[in-house]
Amino acid sequence: MGTYWYVASNGRCGTQYLARLLGDVAPQMRVAHEPMPEAFQSRRVLRDPDTLYNVLGRSPQLQRHFLQQENFVRKDGQVANLGWPCFAWISYFAERFGDAFRFVHLVRNPYANAASHATHFQMRNDATSLPLEKVAKVYATDRRVAYPQFRDRYAGFGAFERQLVQWLELTEWVRSQQGLPGFRGVHLFETVFATPDSIRD
Repeated sequence: MGTYWYVASNGRCGTQYLARLLGDVAPQMRVAHEPMPEAFQSRRVLRDPDTLYNVLGRSPQLQRHFLQQENFVRKDGQVANLGWPCFAWISYFAERFGDAFRFVHLVRNPYANAASHATHFQMRNDATSLPLEKVAKVYATDRRVAYPQFRDRYAGFGAFERQLVQWLELTEWVRSQQGLPGFRGVHLFETVFATPDSIRD
């Protein structure tokens, strides 16, 4: 049996670079950076396993993706999935891959993270937001949020504040999954990318 690694991140945390690095130093590993980002629909399935299984059941693309990875791991292969859009699926990864599952959380300072996201995503509303924002980012007005206290003020939030809410929600969800047997720790973006040597370590 091989290993299925998931590197959860808050986005804008260097996972694209880490995926390229893994591909260079471990060419035998199957490395995926944010595969099918819109298909996972993390905003819809967060804290709602019934909806998650419904999304999975209606998506041949996701089913094929998991079957291919599962088959590779079963043959002693190593898989690494890096990125934030599928963050709400951590417990499913653990269930599906069992003892082969490992995950870490790569987290960045929330203010730097929100500022970086705000240059790419605005999260205005469901009518004008980008497709990935609509299905993967968490809005304070959503039903199953961990921090509902921001709901009444959310309409007045700008892109930076909305990204801070996203950071809070994603981080809280990943933190809640740290009791899973496959959890291998939290790593700070600022430490990992401090020097070229620290990245490889």
